[in-house]
Amino acid sequence: MNRKSSLRTPLLTVNPLKLLSALTQVNVLFKYCPQKNPYGAFCLNQRGCDAVVALGIYFLESGFQYKSLIAPYLLELVQGLPSAVWLDDEPHLYSDCVPLAENFSFYLNTLLSDIAAKCMLFQENIVLVQVDLLSNLMTECIASKDQKYHSDAKKRYLPKTFVGDVLEFSMGLCVSLQTKLQIHDHNTSLLETQQSNFTIINKFHTNMMGNVACLNLLIWAVQDEADAEDLCGQLMGMIFCDHELKLLLIHAPLLMVCLKGLGELANKFPDLSGLPVVFLRDFLLAPSPIMTTLHQHQSSEENMSLDILDKENTDYIGAWSRCTFVELRDAAVENLCIALKSTYHTDTYCVKALVAAVANTLYITPKSNRSTSLMFSNSVLMLGHVAVSFKSDPSAMNTVFQFLMQKFCLIPADEDSLIVQQFSFMLISNCGTYVHEEVMRLFTLIIIESSNPEFIFTTPDDRSSRYRHVSEAVRIALEDISEKLQGEKELNDLLQKLLEMFVQLGVDGEYAIQKEKDDTRSQLQEIKNQILELIVPPEGIKEIAYLSFAQCTYVLSVYWLEILRPEYSSHLDVALSGNALGSETIAAPLVRVTFSFVYHLNDGVLMNHT
Repeated sequence: MNRKSSLRTPLLTVNPLKLLSALTQVNVLFKYCPQKNPYGAFCLNQRGCDAVVALGIYFLESGFQYKSLIAPYLLELVQGLPSAVWLDDEPHLYSDCVPLAENFSFYLNTLLSDIAAKCMLFQENIVLVQVDLLSNLMTECIASKDQKYHSDAKKRYLPKTFVGDVLEFSMGLCVSLQTKLQIHDHNTSLLETQQSNFTIINKFHTNMMGNVACLNLLIWAVQDEADAEDLCGQLMGMIFCDHELKLLLIHAPLLMVCLKGLGELANKFPDLSGLPVVFLRDFLLAPSPIMTTLHQHQSSEENMSLDILDKENTDYIGAWSRCTFVELRDAAVENLCIALKSTYHTDTYCVKALVAAVANTLYITPKSNRSTSLMFSNSVLMLGHVAVSFKSDPSAMNTVFQFLMQKFCLIPADEDSLIVQQFSFMLISNCGTYVHEEVMRLFTLIIIESSNPEFIFTTPDDRSSRYRHVSEAVRIALEDISEKLQGEKELNDLLQKLLEMFVQLGVDGEYAIQKEKDDTRSQLQEIKNQILELIVPPEGIKEIAYLSFAQCTYVLSVYWLEILRPEYSSHLDVALSGNALGSETIAAPLVRVTFSFVYHLNDGVLMNHT
């Protein structure tokens, strides 16, 4: 839930390090913090909550000064939250419409989590207190007032009866909430919130977050394989739903939980991990109507910011669609890898089976299918991440690499750049020697070919120019590899490969220049032979040898111009009406004139030929 800060006291607008630099000032702040009443319960109001948050921020920013005073108080306060008395004297003044109790509980536990992460001294106590608090709250939620849950926090033991109650409660609540998550429910809640000037909490949003929490509880609480299999089926149904775009975007948090839940269930029940693998694979490759809809409506601007766009604008919807599409796709890929690793323990051929299934799906899908491009890009991304996940298994890594190589630049396409990116990820992950050598060999070939004029000026249909469209992607990949590759040996090997590539580029460049010179000389000799055959008498052969390429082409062009002139001259048409003369006969005097031109041209005399 989006929580906007409702802390309005000057205490939070001043740097805590300056305000509370001495113990006396800390004691002053303590006077504003909630204290226990005669019955042992904390009494909290807005001002007291603000003071606690200020105290927690000071504790973090000061490097945990006065820890013997502040830390025990914060722990005691969080333990007393269930029995606290809330004196909310201004219940309708906050624009986020979240109750003070919920706001403060969120702030306090976030502060404690930050303290636990940065200070090992308090980590264990904070975790124990938070686990105990959560257990007590869950017990109250299932209305078990007569049975209190007393956990051994160190052993993290949960009774089966408690887990069963949570499972039953979550299942019933989840079913109830899902009926309230339709588009008309969203529109109604939004209208009510707007009409109340945002003083009413959005019921749809609350139901959505409640459903998300219930699904998380279901995934956590399920203990039986049969129940887990049923839950997998329910999650699969949710990720293959066919909603309109607006409702799909609103349901994104719920869909994320479903995708993560499949990975968690596969990890929790290895014997059932085959089901999540199939569901997540089909979500990406079928693909799910969710992926198709988001892909069709996403904005073409990848870096468009949601913050600067009007929510009623189609650009906003496009950018939102793209963000959601990427998040769901990445979550599906990540959890597919988790499920596949769980399957690997009982089936070491699971990666090969996945690659075979992908190959078969792409083969039987008609090229006219509008989702073909989406299916192919998803498969490339999925298999690239699978290869990295199984980097310790050379067989699995090689299987994925061979498949991607078969598809690479088969027909020049945008997805080829995505394959290059996956190859770079494999190399960065310290893949096996075979894949490392093959990737570097391929990258070297692409860089050399794309830098060679012989390939730059070929036609797009020419096989020799098949790598030209991925040259920039390879450059970016090599830059990324040089930044992220770890290990001294690996970096030295990379440096050696790059130096070899640099030398090869120089050698190929010199070869191309020499070849171009040879081709020019060959063409010049051919033109000189034509001139000798057509124009120059024997005594002019010596002079022809000294003419340049430009001079030769000029002489030859003059000759052919004079040959063609009779055919288009009206005067000569009359003279030649009896076919007594031909163009070769008319050109005979021209031979001598042209030769004279050639003869003097080598001395720098340019005759005015008309």
